[in-house]
Amino acid sequence: MGDYDRKPKESSGMFLRLKSKEEKCRIRILASPLREPQIWIDGRKAPMPATEVIELSSGQWATIMRKPDYRIAEVYHFIVMDRADGQPKIFSTTGGVYGKVRDFAKNEEWGDPKNYDLTITRTEMPGKNYYEVVPSPQKSDLTPRELEAADKLLQKIKDENVLPAALPASVAQPDDIDEDTEPEDLPGQGSGERVYQANQQYQDEPPGDPNDMPTDLPPEA
Repeated sequence: MGDYDRKPKESSGMFLRLKSKEEKCRIRILASPLREPQIWIDGRKAPMPATEVIELSSGQWATIMRKPDYRIAEVYHFIVMDRADGQPKIFSTTGGVYGKVRDFAKNEEWGDPKNYDLTITRTEMPGKNYYEVVPSPQKSDLTPRELEAADKLLQKIKDENVLPAALPASVAQPDDIDEDTEPEDLPGQGSGERVYQANQQYQDEPPGDPNDMPTDLPPEA
């Protein structure tokens, strides 16, 4: 074998991402979805670190949600079986994709999306059709192997604290606060001032859109 005869192996990784236009994936959802609220500040390219988000009190959330230079974005994480290689992965996506999956789940003809595959395509069409979600008409129950794979990945996520700010979508979320919640000062400064000091690695970078998240998600209409 010559120096350049070997074909590089592709890493399966823990995350499944759609990075370019017309890229698609076929998946089977293996577990209940997780929701992660992300806090973005005008002029910053990255969100507040999840390890800081989880320390916020309800009063501090109330302060953030009243400040015009702060924005809350939501990311949904699905534990899925990637049909391309048969491996369980985390598919992180927008609220728009979650909404389309939810519509199928609430449709009597489709029901629980753990019972059929979904093909998701990054079309990059404007608005809510940036991602296309198409269900497969061939329904089947999750196999014992798929259920075991889901359990192992969920345990790995927990053990390694992979998604520290993500909660089951079915439970109360930290940004689901009452309108009359009393605001509290944010860590380090008074509630009337911007408080989040970005990590040095972000300070010299140009500002980005709050929805330009690490998962390469586009802004939604």
